Amino acid sequence: MHSVAHTLEGLFSRSSMHSTLWALAVLLFGIADVVSTVYLLATSALVEGNPVLATAINAAGIWILVPVKILGLGAFYGLYRVTPRKWQSGVPIGLVLVGGFVSVWNLHLGLSGATLV
Repeated sequence: MHSVAHTLEGLFSRSSMHSTLWALAVLLFGIADVVSTVYLLATSALVEGNPVLATAINAAGIWILVPVKILGLGAFYGLYRVTPRKWQSGVPIGLVLVGGFVSVWNLHLGLSGATLV
């Protein structure tokens, strides 16, 4: 049985596929999550749900999310580099899935007019 990554590698070159996955990871996990989070925190009564990030935001301000996200992406890229070649695509795929989920969740919260109870 072939993995999804193996099937995709058959359609695209490995480097092209990985570049595309990393671009999507940066877009969704890096940019969309930060932009939607900053917007919601700045324009609503919502608070950051991650207690570590909430503490950092309270101490340093909302824009602390940018360097934290850059460091996180760097750490995941380091993980990607040390992951066996067969499984490397899982790192950016995971970031795309997590980034997509949290961005859609943030969009849902923003559009539903969610507030703290």
